[in-house]
Amino acid sequence: MLNDSHPENTRCPQAARLNFENAGMATLWPGNRPGRYVQVHMPLLCSSSPALNRWFAPPGRKSKEPQPILADVPIQLLNTYVDWLYRRRLTTKHEETLECAHARSEIREDDEYCELAMLYRLGRLLEDGNFCNAVIDACIEKLADVPCVGVSTLPGCHYIELIYGEPEYPDDMAKKAVIDAFVESGRPVHFDGMAEQVPERFARDLSRALLASRGRGFSGAAEQGDQPCKYHDHFGIAECDVGRARKRRKLS
Repeated sequence: MLNDSHPENTRCPQAARLNFENAGMATLWPGNRPGRYVQVHMPLLCSSSPALNRWFAPPGRKSKEPQPILADVPIQLLNTYVDWLYRRRLTTKHEETLECAHARSEIREDDEYCELAMLYRLGRLLEDGNFCNAVIDACIEKLADVPCVGVSTLPGCHYIELIYGEPEYPDDMAKKAVIDAFVESGRPVHFDGMAEQVPERFARDLSRALLASRGRGFSGAAEQGDQPCKYHDHFGIAECDVGRARKRRKLS
């Protein structure tokens, strides 16, 4: 899905140069604002989005003809995408964190994650691999941000619903990224209130990833000398005779 646009390279082969001579403008029509549109140079758009390149390819196709593929896309997302096309940056960082309208967990979900998820879905819709990669990188960068009080540091229900929504893409790296984030940094409080709301596929993927990444657990508990009463109801308070005997056997 990666496009050959060399977004990170300062110097590129001359063959990668786009031809803007007498280039026309493509008009993108969003679904939520009738009569409003976004314009972008045709060579830039078509070199980045194979889906729109196919739409504009037929002879006689008018550049201002509405695109069915964008029928459900908000104009704000198109603006962000076109801004990225020209400047290779994602303007999603919020000055202050607001509660996501779709968040249903006790800890508030960060709006920016919701927006990034919608942008990722747009990237998949447009088949723009470089844009999808940029969105995933932004999500990973956001994980390192210092969180606001009462706001989850991890993506919430709405983000996960969008990433796991239809149509489902095989080998989706956004799914892998969110699973890895929960395995690496997740705490019980992050999952409180989410278990009944997230897609079953997410819960299944997370369970598999947690089992695959687990450290020394139940299999070593019986001979674990430093925590001989790990599964006793008094664990953390005192050791019982069985625990002390187990520790002696380990040390002998």
